[in-house]
Amino acid sequence: MHTAGHRIDVEGARLHVETQGPASGRELLFLHGGGTSLDDWDPLTGAFDDCRCVLLDSRGHGASTLGTRTLDYPLLARDAAAVMARLGMRRPVVVGHSDGGIAALHLAARGEVPIAGLVTIGAHASPPHDDIMRDIFDTLTADRWRARFPDAVALYGRLNPEPDFDRLFHALVAMWRNRAPGNYPSQSVTSISCPALIIGGDDDHLVPRGDTLELAAAIEGARLGLIPFGSHVPHLDAPDTIAAYIRRFLEDLEDRERTPAR
Repeated sequence: MHTAGHRIDVEGARLHVETQGPASGRELLFLHGGGTSLDDWDPLTGAFDDCRCVLLDSRGHGASTLGTRTLDYPLLARDAAAVMARLGMRRPVVVGHSDGGIAALHLAARGEVPIAGLVTIGAHASPPHDDIMRDIFDTLTADRWRARFPDAVALYGRLNPEPDFDRLFHALVAMWRNRAPGNYPSQSVTSISCPALIIGGDDDHLVPRGDTLELAAAIEGARLGLIPFGSHVPHLDAPDTIAAYIRRFLEDLEDRERTPAR
């Protein structure tokens, strides 16, 4: 649930950020998916009350303004980096779902800001397959989205200081359909050197199982968490399972950090 939080100005947008947990805890930065808000993480963050959890409303979502720049994944990655710098986050583990996961892949691949680890849920490195583009993204309209996700759209209307759902929707669809080089991280993910956990649903209609396997294979040493019968939102369908995967990843990360380099 949203709180007063902080406002951070980044590249023409005013971003809404909230923090939970002790300042001394392991830093986790949560990046939600497209069309939702930081509230999406509510079922999961309770399992990490010993961590310093930082939750960001992506630009245009929740209580964050959209700004005037063209929406793309590199911009979302820069937003995350700016939030990290403004809040003095040293080496967080970045947890991203869908669009947030794609932005996190950009962030990790660039290596411009130090992160301790990367967790993606329902994310993919390359542009959507032709059939997904044709059958899903090419058929989307703002009215169909409103009909399918009325609660999310209503929440957006209550929270956003500059609500314009049609504008946000068209910006999102343009980003999803943008196959121009550099929008999706594509082969740049092979340069990711931090520990990574790639989570996907076995029955995800947007990210086929093969895409999840391909992403995990592209990142050296990445762990894979494939959820049987899992949808595009396994963190909502099975939060206890996802929390256990992430907790195990954090424990392995702590073991690595305690082991002296050879």
